[in-house]
Amino acid sequence: MGSRFLPLARALSRRGHRVKLLCFGAEGIDRTSIIQESKNLSILVLPLPRTLFFKDLVWLLHKLPYFIKSLKGCDIIHAGTFWSPHIGITDAIGKYPYGKRLVVEMVDLFGFGWFMHHTALQIINERIADHIVVLSEPLAKWCMNRGVPPSKITLIPAIVDLNRIKGFQRNHARSLLGLPINRVMLGYESGGFVTDSIIELLLASFKNVLNIIPAATLAFIGDFKRYNALDRIRQHLKYYKDIKDNIIFSGKVSDNELSLWLSACDVLLLPQEDSPPERARIPGRFGDYLAVGRPTVTTDVGDVARIVSKESCGLVARAGDVADFSNKVLTLLRDNDLITKMGNKAKDAAPKYSWGNLVRVYEKIYSELC
Repeated sequence: MGSRFLPLARALSRRGHRVKLLCFGAEGIDRTSIIQESKNLSILVLPLPRTLFFKDLVWLLHKLPYFIKSLKGCDIIHAGTFWSPHIGITDAIGKYPYGKRLVVEMVDLFGFGWFMHHTALQIINERIADHIVVLSEPLAKWCMNRGVPPSKITLIPAIVDLNRIKGFQRNHARSLLGLPINRVMLGYESGGFVTDSIIELLLASFKNVLNIIPAATLAFIGDFKRYNALDRIRQHLKYYKDIKDNIIFSGKVSDNELSLWLSACDVLLLPQEDSPPERARIPGRFGDYLAVGRPTVTTDVGDVARIVSKESCGLVARAGDVADFSNKVLTLLRDNDLITKMGNKAKDAAPKYSWGNLVRVYEKIYSELC
């Protein structure tokens, strides 16, 4: 369902808007189903098509009848990654000939290399969209560089879902999870694809931390089986045999368990590579870090670093610099008062970036279009 559209749909429905959420390509779903989550929110879940060839075309043909049916009674189409053909083409159909207002959302540039083969589709959607919502300042600049007028772009850094992730007192969380109370614990939450260079930076930095604090623990929190991340972490650990006993994996967790694991940590880690896709995105896990009120150590890449600095809710290291990253972690671990201060700053900042707060900006966009 995506980490953005479900909390947005729920926030809108709680404020009295009628929302139809169309989720296409849900893993583990074998048949089409409709979930009436509340009076104002219905969710249509479509399975992945079982084909090896022309997948985008098959997805489009499978989705189109459901999409057209869902247009009945709708004023606005709000679309996600619009450079995927099965999304972009249906957007265009909803706009013409059905005459619906179209809002498209840009949250990253991970499709950049792929969509260069679909430049025409990208341009069509940029031109026909009535408004474009972007997650970060670099994405706003990217759109403007492609000729999109600033009046057509709105920056909405909504990353915190306070209805899903809750903060707990550290020792209470550890007690519920059966973790040692008095050991230093760092955490890294699973998200999308994690590169080998980020895995290497995490492990090498943690090794430096262990040289100073031998009893420290690094927790990989969540499901790292996606994109073979777990296997790749274990491959890297072959070269760090002296630290593997200090590393734990939570495995797949529920939202409540995720809240507990994150709350059990002293410091949370979010290194990013200095690349166009990484500069453009704000990982959803950063919102989880803010929600539980723990300081973040990140790298000087994109809007995560900007928010961490602006809100004083963590420390920023140079991208790719193992020594600097581990030093920033140790700066926090040596000062419990600083951990508490920056953790409180994170918790205070969380509502500012929450769906409950920023849904009003979406409402303003919708009202101006209708």
